[in-house]
Amino acid sequence: MKLSATVVSCALFLALSPAASAITWNVPTDAPTIQAGIDSASAGDTVIVSCGTYYEHDIVMKSGVTLRSETGPPDCVTIDADSLGSVFYCQNVDSAATIEGFTITRGYKNEGGGLYLVNSSPAIRNCVVSGNGAVLGGGGLWLDMGSPTITNCRLTGNSAIGGGGMCLSDCNSTISNCVVFDNSATWGGGGGLWLDDSSPTITGCTISGNSSWEGGGLSFCMGSLTLVNTIITFSSQGEAIYSSGGTPTLTCCDVYGNAGGDWTGCIAGQDTVNNNLWADPLFCEPESGDFSLRRDSPCAPDDSPAGCGLIGAEGVGCALAAVAEPAVAPPTALTLGPAIPNPFNPVTGIIYGIPETDGPSRVTMNVYDALGRRVTTLVDAEQSPGTYHVVWDGRDHKGGEVASGVYFYRICWNGKSQTRRMVLLR
Repeated sequence: MKLSATVVSCALFLALSPAASAITWNVPTDAPTIQAGIDSASAGDTVIVSCGTYYEHDIVMKSGVTLRSETGPPDCVTIDADSLGSVFYCQNVDSAATIEGFTITRGYKNEGGGLYLVNSSPAIRNCVVSGNGAVLGGGGLWLDMGSPTITNCRLTGNSAIGGGGMCLSDCNSTISNCVVFDNSATWGGGGGLWLDDSSPTITGCTISGNSSWEGGGLSFCMGSLTLVNTIITFSSQGEAIYSSGGTPTLTCCDVYGNAGGDWTGCIAGQDTVNNNLWADPLFCEPESGDFSLRRDSPCAPDDSPAGCGLIGAEGVGCALAAVAEPAVAPPTALTLGPAIPNPFNPVTGIIYGIPETDGPSRVTMNVYDALGRRVTTLVDAEQSPGTYHVVWDGRDHKGGEVASGVYFYRICWNGKSQTRRMVLLR
């Protein structure tokens, strides 16, 4: 039988084309709920969730599906389980699946109030897991088998009998750049994390202010545990790390200020090896959840032990550099440059220039909100002609964080002034 040229061309096109094109599903435009969006999707598809609060629970993930908030940051989408079950449920979900950019809250279950993962290895990124609870273990997350990757997440205010923030059972997870704080284990071990027969790698994390009678920061049972560039501090109850079997290996870690002891028990003696340290990390404002570092912190890249770089999940965020020295050639007129970056979070920089005058003259630069109220003063000094650089860290004159919004900065010099606009996005 003779095939036409058209039939042959179509067959060749189909053979060379992907089996199916990836589809993007939008919630609530294409699907009314997050679960409906996932149910509609196939492996390779993406489900985008518009900003807002969604009251759903026991959301079942699929292998190969990417689930992401509309803008990426977790303050865009809140998923509230209203204590009716876990927020997410994953069983046999592969490593091609992704959950990204959500606030996951008010989940409650026997295990894994926020996320319950069984034999699953999805990527969980840029999520806030807060205010969840579990009867047994893993108030925030329960990871049973599998090898999920957890990156740039914050676990706070979660509770369970064991593993207030997270519980790993027979799980080889990779956890990096996460903040685990103010979680509690009410009876068992591991206020922050409870590790049972697991071998995770924890890198660049901050574990602070958690509580448990065994291991305020971590409780470890069997397996192997590696911690790198991680801070474990200020557990309100329990030692930094408790182990009922096995010795964790710490490198470039700061363990300090834990109520039940720091370099004790299973990690005794490691404070003098592997560039570990015992020092106050000098967080900016831990009471409000700001675990960025003061410029003079021993965990900041410029002051940490040689070869360590940044220790902890957040970089330098306060006690910023003062106005820089002026450049050699001054500008010919008063200049006020744009804020870079803009929009910004948490810090932006501004370059300005003072022209030639007969000696130093008074320069002021203030930040105002959209209603014209002064927020803070960046510059108020006698300055010689030159080009200068100043930074703003999104704080008011009392040191408190200001809200997202439009702000204006105005420079005044010698009877002249200039004003520019900048946008802070939290």
